Amino acid sequence: MANASKLLELLVNEGERWKIGIGSISDQLKKIIGDVFISVSQMSYLGPFTGQYREILLNKWTKRCVDCKIELSQDYSLVNTLGDPIEIRKWRIFGLPNDSVSVDNAIYTMNT
Repeated sequence: MANASKLLELLVNEGERWKIGIGSISDQLKKIIGDVFISVSQMSYLGPFTGQYREILLNKWTKRCVDCKIELSQDYSLVNTLGDPIEIRKWRIFGLPNDSVSVDNAIYTMNT
């Protein structure tokens, strides 16, 4: 009986964790279209430009998405949308500079 009570208590806690997780996933699903749209736009158009110019265009694009009511993640970045943290760490171990332009270029290369 004691084990059954403990199991029920653990399952209730797990249910709460699942509810929180489902809310987070639902929020991410609402914003995935905008995040992927901006990521694909970056891959298509920003490759040949400097980091400063990429940032200017990215700001314009995200503002335009907001104007058109296309939802984006608050902390949008190409790394968060298309990057694989394990791959990025491997690249850095093999000598890829740690700046955002280099990481973005590697993501462009691996996904195009």
